[in-house]
Amino acid sequence: MAYGNGWMPTRSTPELIQHGRAVLSELATEAGRDPQSITVLAYLAPTDRTILAELVDAGANGAVVRLDGASEAEALRGLEQIAQRVL
Repeated sequence: MAYGNGWMPTRSTPELIQHGRAVLSELATEAGRDPQSITVLAYLAPTDRTILAELVDAGANGAVVRLDGASEAEALRGLEQIAQRVL
């Protein structure tokens, strides 16, 4: 816990995030660090509002989702679709 400020597990589940956050919090406390200074990001999280909320409730600070699209226009359409699903 002397180095690093975050954890970004791939294809996270709420259970994985909750367990990882608990371990990181314990290690941070033992090292004299504020456990909330450790950022947890769910990497390649699904674009589902309920699952994203569960990840946050489990201790994630945020999520990274995949944006597909071969062109700028396709990527923007995909981003709009994700926003409609999660916001």
